Amino acid sequence: MKYLKLGIVVCGALGLAGMFMTDLGAMLDRDKAGTIVMLVAFGLPVVMAVMGLMKPPLQAGQAGVSLACFALELFKLRIWSMVQVIADEPTGVKLMLAGAVLGAVASAIAVLRPEGNA
Repeated sequence: MKYLKLGIVVCGALGLAGMFMTDLGAMLDRDKAGTIVMLVAFGLPVVMAVMGLMKPPLQAGQAGVSLACFALELFKLRIWSMVQVIADEPTGVKLMLAGAVLGAVASAIAVLRPEGNA
């Protein structure tokens, strides 16, 4: 389960790195509220997983918050339309998408299989 928590941390960090690589200033100028929501949605799973690492176990609620954040990111990134043009997107957007998809999978596993039941 420790690897699952580390995976959630890495996926959130990938998303944050991708946001900074895609010119965060321009994103803030275009849509300040949406950009802040994305920053929080990538940062909150990192906080939840670090809390689970520092004071085990990772609670189902913490995993649920992480899953909800990654699902929000997938919605905000419009994954259903991005899949078709992923090759044309900049590296930062690819990192955000990879972090959101992999983070959602890791969080879903953590929700479905809590640490006490492993």
